[in-house]
Amino acid sequence: DNCGVCNGDNSSCLASVSFGEYNELPSGDGVVEVYYSSLEAVGGFQFEITGATVTGASGGASDGFDAVSTSSSTVLGFSFTGATIDATDGALLVNVSIDGAPESEVCLSNPVLSDGSGNTMITSAGDCFTIPQSTSELVVSYDFAQDVTGFQFDVEGVDIVENSATGG
Repeated sequence: DNCGVCNGDNSSCLASVSFGEYNELPSGDGVVEVYYSSLEAVGGFQFEITGATVTGASGGASDGFDAVSTSSSTVLGFSFTGATIDATDGALLVNVSIDGAPESEVCLSNPVLSDGSGNTMITSAGDCFTIPQSTSELVVSYDFAQDVTGFQFDVEGVDIVENSATGG
């Protein structure tokens, strides 16, 4: 088969990558976890991200490789020495830093995981996610039958910037 198993059915080549949690940083950029599953040890990976600009990648199992690099849309990891990362049923592969607009749909595309000999595994990508609206803004809406000439309320658990309320 494609992974070197004599008379194999390619089932040993099956692998996947998928998004985990997305976290917004104070800078406004974000970091999204990318997980992997593979029946074999992994000798390298490559995937593209659409819907946002890749600004970096590190951590997770990718720390087992001596080369992890990115372009504005691609993340690539491998080892010059032939090191591999363990087979798993869902471990953190890498944390990817991205810059994208709120409500943009971000997807993984063209994923490739290879085995320790460089053979390509049949690799699928998980679901896309949507970058959430920034959590640094509080929107208060009202719907009353009468005109409102003023209101007051308390907000707990957040810091309010003085003189920052707008709208009307």
